[in-house]
Amino acid sequence: MVNLLVLIGAVCAQNPNASLEDSLFAADFAGPTDSVKSTPVLPGVPSAPVAESKGVGISGQMQASSRTRVVRGDLPSDLTKFVGMLGGQEFEIGGRLDLDAPFPDGARAHVTMEFDHRASLDTTTFALREAFLDANIANTIRLRAGKQVLQWSRCQLWTPADLVNVEAPQFQQRLGAREGATGLRAHLPIGAQTNIYGFADLRGVRTYSDIALVGRVEFTLPHTEVGLTARHKDGERVVPAVDFSTGYDRWQVAGEAAWLQAGTLFDIQRMGDAGWVVPVDRRTPQVSISVSRPMDALGRTDRLRLGVEGFWNPEGESENVFLPLSSIQYARPLVMGRDSIRSGPEAALRVYGGAYRPYQLGQWYAMGYAILSDAPLASSSLKVSVLGNISDNSWLGLAEWSWESLHGLGATVSVSAPFGAYPAEFTWTSEWATLRADLGLRF
Repeated sequence: MVNLLVLIGAVCAQNPNASLEDSLFAADFAGPTDSVKSTPVLPGVPSAPVAESKGVGISGQMQASSRTRVVRGDLPSDLTKFVGMLGGQEFEIGGRLDLDAPFPDGARAHVTMEFDHRASLDTTTFALREAFLDANIANTIRLRAGKQVLQWSRCQLWTPADLVNVEAPQFQQRLGAREGATGLRAHLPIGAQTNIYGFADLRGVRTYSDIALVGRVEFTLPHTEVGLTARHKDGERVVPAVDFSTGYDRWQVAGEAAWLQAGTLFDIQRMGDAGWVVPVDRRTPQVSISVSRPMDALGRTDRLRLGVEGFWNPEGESENVFLPLSSIQYARPLVMGRDSIRSGPEAALRVYGGAYRPYQLGQWYAMGYAILSDAPLASSSLKVSVLGNISDNSWLGLAEWSWESLHGLGATVSVSAPFGAYPAEFTWTSEWATLRADLGLRF
């Protein structure tokens, strides 16, 4: 409640006619890029580009976030101790600092640092998200060495074509920047329609055979952009991926697919009344398709954007694996806080034992959204979206309102609620709803 009062006061104190057109559109629908791109700390607020200058550019963000979970009162006894590990009230404050030093001839140095403090756990963490050097060799080849974000995907939520910076999908943006990958990237532009990339992934490397090599070709066809990517490492099979984006009469369509390594997904193996986590020993194809369109609304062009996205994961579960709730023995106990739990539902072993990948558990998923800019105030956006696991018939709804002033002060309030089959992927945590309030400042 305190956070909500602060947010209301901040909004009322600003000029209601301040205009930052389609800020949420810029965050949610920015085109794919492999250049430095930090995930905004404040949901719906795009990061300001660093101006090219001879001095060091300093920018960053800070955000305070409060979450309240309203938990249902009819929890099954087999789930109570596992759901009880999830806090009902959380307060978090995070910040990011970006340092950018451009030099002549296209060279520059960049660093992104971050901190995160969680009051409920009384813990503070610090992280180096990106640190790299850029160089332009003979105005032909562009090199980037260090920890960097490579984002080559084109869809919004499911991004199987991201073979380097692999992260779990985020339906509601979290605090913090995206974690970079350490390596050497080379970029060779050929004319205005073709780009060739190469990346040597140096994470965990002790010998030359440990280096994973990633190659990518981007080219343009009439009204369409296409990307072909492949990842190779000694002792492993090549992982291919393809992505595209196209448009017709204001419709925007994007898609991507990859054939991932065996061991990408995990499952539960049973023997008698005992169970343990094992990697799936088959290669995993994954496909996502996204369709969106801006529309005229309330007397203004492109004020409303509608979109849908689908995901196909054929190696996922075809039914609800959160049922039954009957207890099994865990071959390896689950360590939760100070407790060592040796038995419980199979679903708990899946979630807390490492066999659960968010939004990639079932075979079929769908997401739909509608975003209205300047609603109801200028410089604000209203987003309503729904995400569902079609395979187990569980869903998550989200309503989010974001606002930002011309001076970088921003606020977000949201409410999310699961519905559908219980317990299932989006409902097993047993809340009726989650309320969230954010107050942030970009500089």
